[in-house]
Amino acid sequence: MSKQRAGACTTAAVVLLLPSLVAGLTAQCAHWAPGAGVPGVAGTVHTMVRWDPDGAGPAAELIVLGGQFTIAGDQRESGVVAYSPVSSSFVSLAGGVAGTVYSLAVDASGSLLAGGDFSFAAVSPFAPLGRLAQWDGTSWTPYANVAGTVRRLLFEPNGDLVIAGEFVAVDGVAATNVARRVGGVWSPLGSGTNQLVRALARLPGGDLVVGGHFVTAGGSNLPYLARWNGSSWSSFGGGPDKLVTSLLTTTAGELLVGGHFGHVAGVAASGIARWNGSTWSPLGAGTAGGVYSMCEVGNGELYVGGEFATAGGVPASNFAKWNGSAWSQPGSGTTSPVHSLLEAAGGALYVGGGFLTYGQPSAVGVGRYQGAWSPLTASNATGGPIRVLHVDAHGVAYAAGTTNVIGGTGVASIARRVAGVWSALGTWLDGPAHSLVTLPNGDVVVGGEFTHAGGVAAAHIARWNGTTWSPLAAGSTVTVRSMVVLPDGDLLASGTFATASGYATGLGRWDGAQWSALPPGQLGVHCMHVAANGDLLVGGYSNSGAAVLRFDGIAWTQLGGAMGGNVLAVTELPDGSVVAGGMFSTAGGGPGDFVARWNGTTWLPMPGGPSYFVDDLAVLPGGDLIAAGRFVGEGRILRWRGGVWSQLGTGLDGTPRALAVADAGELLVGGEFTTADGAISAYLASYRSSCPASVTTVGVGCAGSGGLTSYTATSLPWLGATFRAHGSGLPASAFVLTVTGLSSMSLPLGSLLQPAPPQCTLLVSPDLLAVAFTNAGAIDTQWPVPVAPALIGASLQQQIVVVEVDAAMQFVQWTSSNALTATLGDF
Repeated sequence: MSKQRAGACTTAAVVLLLPSLVAGLTAQCAHWAPGAGVPGVAGTVHTMVRWDPDGAGPAAELIVLGGQFTIAGDQRESGVVAYSPVSSSFVSLAGGVAGTVYSLAVDASGSLLAGGDFSFAAVSPFAPLGRLAQWDGTSWTPYANVAGTVRRLLFEPNGDLVIAGEFVAVDGVAATNVARRVGGVWSPLGSGTNQLVRALARLPGGDLVVGGHFVTAGGSNLPYLARWNGSSWSSFGGGPDKLVTSLLTTTAGELLVGGHFGHVAGVAASGIARWNGSTWSPLGAGTAGGVYSMCEVGNGELYVGGEFATAGGVPASNFAKWNGSAWSQPGSGTTSPVHSLLEAAGGALYVGGGFLTYGQPSAVGVGRYQGAWSPLTASNATGGPIRVLHVDAHGVAYAAGTTNVIGGTGVASIARRVAGVWSALGTWLDGPAHSLVTLPNGDVVVGGEFTHAGGVAAAHIARWNGTTWSPLAAGSTVTVRSMVVLPDGDLLASGTFATASGYATGLGRWDGAQWSALPPGQLGVHCMHVAANGDLLVGGYSNSGAAVLRFDGIAWTQLGGAMGGNVLAVTELPDGSVVAGGMFSTAGGGPGDFVARWNGTTWLPMPGGPSYFVDDLAVLPGGDLIAAGRFVGEGRILRWRGGVWSQLGTGLDGTPRALAVADAGELLVGGEFTTADGAISAYLASYRSSCPASVTTVGVGCAGSGGLTSYTATSLPWLGATFRAHGSGLPASAFVLTVTGLSSMSLPLGSLLQPAPPQCTLLVSPDLLAVAFTNAGAIDTQWPVPVAPALIGASLQQQIVVVEVDAAMQFVQWTSSNALTATLGDF
């Protein structure tokens, strides 16, 4: 790895042009940008019910969702929310409840009830609700005080209400896990069950059926399934051999039982079984896993959801259909368990669960299936946790993780943003992504837990060339969590890779054709960063334990002593110091809680910072450090500026996992959060500058013996950063004047300096001059921008004027470039 750096002309005296200022904190220029919600709910849907709020009135029917979530679409809704299929939008029910809703029911009068594990309303005045609440049209009110958790609700034809779950009393009346309300009075059903009841149904003859985790009901041995005839508990001639999680009485009067069992009353039935009133029978080969929900639709077909990979021996990812004789998978199934199914008007099937992925476009928490999948909302949403962010040299952003939607577009773990628009990167990965880089030719390499990319076998690492996915030889035998591109263009990845001479364990180097080891190889690599001089910085393990290591292309060295825990992130500040973040409480034997700085000789603490683990680090264009992680008290994201830590607004409500900086003035944050600075910003947030730095080009240059003299910015003039520009088309031998001024002008260069071609123009007031010599027909200039509030928005003009000389250093002529107008910005 080369450590050569291009020569530069430093014009630090540019600060003399500006008013006398004291460096310090700048005006507030950065803010959290408005984020997006989710195409469903941010969490899990456990139950759904159809509800017409005005009965025979003009209002359309709504779908009410209950579960464990805090966001619905782009609204704050906790535990319960309504959805309008007509407007494709969520309808708030006073913000919901402060907890989880497991069951919903509507009585004959149209009243909506919710039961679950919640004690209060979600919004002020936080009314007590007692785990069973009723919607009165404007707010949630208590219906009963349940000493425990309500899992199921069932209104009987005569209006009686039966509840089941895991409780010991209802409104002070002792009742173990199941109770009935008749005429406003609660009563137990015998002595109930000895453990949790998860499912509830009513047989055509009136008997109640309960299923769950229990092994006794009414004191008798009735494992997992029992019936109540109004006075006593009994079995169905035997029970399942494992727990029951769902029950359904069909229109034909049969009882369907779903769960994790393999047999019922001695009859082989995997996951699902049918009771016809006298005998048990299987539904084909059943499911290879648990059934959590069942729904019989209008044409008599049965849909089941749960946690299984096959149904009837055919692939069916958590979602399957039984047509009376055979099983099939509707669409592409889901990637997470299905907990609730509901058929709505028009035949649409609503599917609720955890983070569900079903093709493109995708949905989360809840989706609609009607021959094809569709999300409930089509907003600019993000649909799952993001674990890696990357911005390439062209400003293109990449996001990856376990997300299935970004920017409202269905993706498969990985997406790309070009000109503000997100799109899927190729077709599906079959597992989460953890790392991503772009190669010098623009190809994308992604690493993670997957084994296939776009259907192509690719063990934990794959390459996208803009058209297709391909493996990198045999890939890695373990998850690839970190990658960097070395200065020579080779790829370095953490993992275990087959090489020509054996296995490279810890780090593998890919030269475009094959893997090789980076001697001597390092174990336990968590993070990597290429320093400005080309050295490789690695956070991981050495022989002395967790450490930060440096590889200069020849040898490894350890920066100081061991760290007191895993290093999860490492980066470099503009002054060359190295910063490490992670799970350590000491650095090099000295203090260093979770983040520390290496000054070249020792590790220094950065006091007042994170109080818990740091997951990622980033450096803003002006040189400030951002630390993000699991430190709750500080909003999970902090900024280090001028030796002081500060919080970015109120921070995030969940853990940030990845940071990336775009030079145009944007910090991207990805993770497992749903709000940023108190506003909804699910899984992906943007912290932006409202005082952006910018550079515009003024005029044109003129030609000398080296060609057209051109001057272009290579960085932006951020406060605290170094503004850099590049001059090209210069003679091989020439002196260059960097002209910096506070104002622009337009004066023929020949009127001041002769000889000069007629097209040459002085475009900048010559308030400050700096001199340098060309290097192979080019020159790089740089000047530092101080951190001073009064500079925000100020503009400076800069141009290069060339003094061309011949090989004997004899003067030939004057030429000039275009000018640059640099507007100073702050992040």
